Amino acid sequence: NNNSNNNACCDVGVESTVAKVTWEDNVGKVIVLRHGAVSEQDIRQCLEEAAMKFEVTSMVRSTLDHVPNVAPGQTIRHYSPDVLSYMISSSRTHMMDANNNNNDSSNNNASSWSEQEMEWLQQAVVIDFGGRLKTAEPHALAYRDLSSLGNSDEAAAR
Repeated sequence: NNNSNNNACCDVGVESTVAKVTWEDNVGKVIVLRHGAVSEQDIRQCLEEAAMKFEVTSMVRSTLDHVPNVAPGQTIRHYSPDVLSYMISSSRTHMMDANNNNNDSSNNNASSWSEQEMEWLQQAVVIDFGGRLKTAEPHALAYRDLSSLGNSDEAAAR
């Protein structure tokens, strides 16, 4: 930013994107190891604009805390090692979406979560992205959607 105002705020956020760049069999590859302010789509678009042919993918995996990682910050508890943390799998959110589409919209909140899950939610802070866990809001101790539209720039700036 060329803004001469020293008090200007950065709208990118503090999280870095970590990527591994390789060249195998005459093919360039970029693997996003940790998502931050720069999205996989941003990287792909930048490479396309520079006429550079690379495959861009994201590493998707779940690891235990004691398993070594390729890049820092890849465990769910990276910043809060003493706080119980959980991630809801994408398959679970897809299952909730299917349930919500098959039920009356006035009863979606109740049908999405099991009794046990609602008990856990009462003691949980839910951090959402793209509204995937919106049905948890009335049951959760606290709820925040980093970007209801699923915009990574907006989420990184929060």
